[in-house]
Amino acid sequence: MPLDILLEQIIYGLVLGSVYAMVSVGFSLALGVMDTPNLAHGSFYMLSSYLFAVAMETWGFSPWLAGLIAVGVIVLLGIAVEKGLLARLYGLPPFQYAFSVILLTIGLDIAFQKFAGNIWGHWPRYATIPHLSDVFFNLGSLRIDLLKIVIVVLSLGLIFALNFFIKKTKPGRALRAVVQDREAAPLMGINVSRLFTFCFALSIGLAAIAGCLVGAVYSIEPEMGAGMLGKAFVIVILAGFGNIRAALVASLLLGIWENLATTIMPPEFIYAAEFLLLIIFFLLKGADLISRFRRWHDGGV
Repeated sequence: MPLDILLEQIIYGLVLGSVYAMVSVGFSLALGVMDTPNLAHGSFYMLSSYLFAVAMETWGFSPWLAGLIAVGVIVLLGIAVEKGLLARLYGLPPFQYAFSVILLTIGLDIAFQKFAGNIWGHWPRYATIPHLSDVFFNLGSLRIDLLKIVIVVLSLGLIFALNFFIKKTKPGRALRAVVQDREAAPLMGINVSRLFTFCFALSIGLAAIAGCLVGAVYSIEPEMGAGMLGKAFVIVILAGFGNIRAALVASLLLGIWENLATTIMPPEFIYAAEFLLLIIFFLLKGADLISRFRRWHDGGV
């Protein structure tokens, strides 16, 4: 493979991996702090893409204002789901809660996909961001548009800021306290219900930001969230529950792998290989993974 093509595939892989990172870290946050397997996570990402495109192309807003509207609306939708639906399940036993959340969020995912398909159609759609998609930089023989640089920088900045927030701030320490011992957290003055709402909004917000950026690079369609959720699931399992930095590294490596692999094999083989890797990981590390999950769930390291 020529060096310029290799470099181009790596750069595009970093862009794709940056999108994966924002979605998977958000998914990991809800799962790690709230024990909530939000299987509608990809649909929030999809709806944000559509709202961003519509706000720019139909309503005539600037990209920045369209992004604020899309992220704001999707975060409010996420808060409504958490307050109106998930909060009613918090008192259930752990297994019953997880099973109920899985059924609930699968239903939401289907409803959101049907809604998007009926409103905006099922054909692929693209969003052009002025002054980002049409501004290029030359890197040797390569031309890279400013949007791709913004996606990588914004993703890395948000994830490192989130990591700092969780480790160094008072609300972040409260999140960690809830993870370690949910029953003892209220005795320390932590409002667990409010913290869960904040955590879920943060999780959805990361997916919504990724959704705003992805439409100008990749296509927007009602089913796009399902594939993204599958990638997020693989990344979270391989990186470990709640491990933000490992999820970032796994996301970038997955993005680079997918772009390099497209030069030698069909896309369906690439996705099959990723889940084959997950199966091999379960076979080799399944017992250790379950043990770590139990220790994490019980408040250990």
